Parts: sequence; C-alpha cells; structure tokens
Amino acid sequence: MEKKGIMLCGHGTRLKTGVEAFNQFAEEFQNQIDGYETTSAFMEFAQPDFEAGVKKLADKGIKEIIALPLFLFTGVHTEKDIPCMLYQLGKKYDVSIKLGNYMGVCEEMVTVCENLIREAAPEEFINDIGSTTLVIAGVGSSRVKANADLASITRYVQERFRFPSATVGYLSRMTFPPIQEVIDDVCLLPYKNIIVLPYFFFDGIYMRRAKVAMERGQQSHPEKNFVFTDLLASENTLFELLKKRLNEVISGKVDAIQDIPKEELENYHGHHHHHGHGHHHDHSHHHHHGHDNHHSEECNHKKDN
Repeated sequence: MEKKGIMLCGHGTRLKTGVEAFNQFAEEFQNQIDGYETTSAFMEFAQPDFEAGVKKLADKGIKEIIALPLFLFTGVHTEKDIPCMLYQLGKKYDVSIKLGNYMGVCEEMVTVCENLIREAAPEEFINDIGSTTLVIAGVGSSRVKANADLASITRYVQERFRFPSATVGYLSRMTFPPIQEVIDDVCLLPYKNIIVLPYFFFDGIYMRRAKVAMERGQQSHPEKNFVFTDLLASENTLFELLKKRLNEVISGKVDAIQDIPKEELENYHGHHHHHGHGHHHDHSHHHHHGHDNHHSEECNHKKDN
C-alpha cells in the first residue's frame, strides 16, 4: 500500500518567533501521526512555501496528500487562495491533494479556551465568578460573519463558566470595538477580576498589542486583577481537533478543493496581496489588507451547498 502524505498549512509570518512556534507545533503534531509522510508549509511570508511542501512529498514518491489548514476561521485564504493553489500544485506535480477544514466554531475550540482560562486564572477568579469578567482579543475582519464567529466562541466560553460579562475586542483597524477601548470600558464595570484571552495560535504583532492594551488597563486601574492566558497553540486539544479534521478527509466527508468551481480552480492566477484582511490564524504578520479568516459553520462543519 502506497504511503500517503499530510501537509500542515500555516499562514506564515515575518516574525522569526512565529515561524519557530509554528514549526514546533507542526513537529509535535507530526509525532502523533503514524503511517503518513508528513511535512508543513506556509502560504506566504515564510519558507517552505506550499510548492516546496508539495514537491518534498512528491519527490518521496507520495501520490496522495491531505492538506490541513491551521487557520481559525474562513476568509479569502481558506475559500479561494489555499484550495486553488493546492489544486494547481497537484496538477503540476501529478499528485492528488485533498483539503481539510479550518478550525471554526466548534466544541473543541471552546474547550481550548476553557482549559487556557483554568490554567491561567487564580482559584479565586473561578470561585468568585460573579466578580470576574472575560475579554477575548481577536484580530477582527471587514466581514461581519467573521467577527460574529469570534463573538459566538466568546458566548460559548461565557456559558461554560457563567461569567456575568464577556466581551470581544479587536486588534485590526477594520472593525470595532478596539481592544484598548474594550479593556478601558471593562475596567469601569464592577468586576475586580479581568481575564484576557488572546485568540491567536502563536506569538506575533497582534498578540503583543493585546498584551500592551491589558498592561495599560492595569496601570490605569491598579485595583483590578488581570490575567493574560496562554496562546491557543499551547493547548493539546488543538491536536485532537486537527486529527478530527484529518479523519473528515479520510472518510470522504470533506474536501474543500471540491467546493470550488472547476473554472475558478483552473483560472486562479496566484495570491495577490491587495485585498483587505482580518483573519485569525497565526496572526503574527502585520500587513493591512482585508481578507478575513474567521468562520464557523457551527460545530459539525457542514458546508453550504
């Protein structure tokens, strides 16, 4: 039986720490997968790129590749760029490539957030829920649906803990409310404990800005107790979700490339960086165009036909 390949697809970043964090995450994931030739690649800003990843597997005699996008929500990248790029690379290197779903709004991502909060928050925060509020920091998008998905995750997390208040603040200028404004407003509410959860996979510009916003709030309101949770990629539940996305492809339930009209796949002319974006994947980059990458389709991840 011919060995198949798996390629973990990241967005890419100009920040070295972000690239290193992705590579470490990819290595840990690959160590958990048996029976496949595995590699990882970036869509832009970092090497190896998708073509190098596909070529590496093809050179090893791999004829079937499953690509798994490490992206939080949908947007131009997951709806168009990634499936079209992979389709064309499949033709170029004579390999079959199938594409899994992004993470989305699902039970696992809510559990990731719950675990991060339980690990970071002192016991009194959880024991005194009535005095504790949650702020989730996301990138933000020009698409309403994308921002609504992060708001949905926030609500699910709020329900898990029964926080009296939970809010989303955004880092991108393309949407509102900005994270600093949210933290300043939350400081005026009667909650003494404030948990800030950065909804990003890895270290990056946006994560650092979120931390600065929290530190400013702390300086202005020393009477408040702040906690900043770890990043999403530190949570092992994410590996389980990736395996679930892998199994969806193996079982034949999902192939995101097949969702794209053939004509669009054939006529795609490369990823141009002139659209606006506010996706939530690795988010370490700091370009300011407007494609968004937040999406959900609820926990079962069924696509609209």
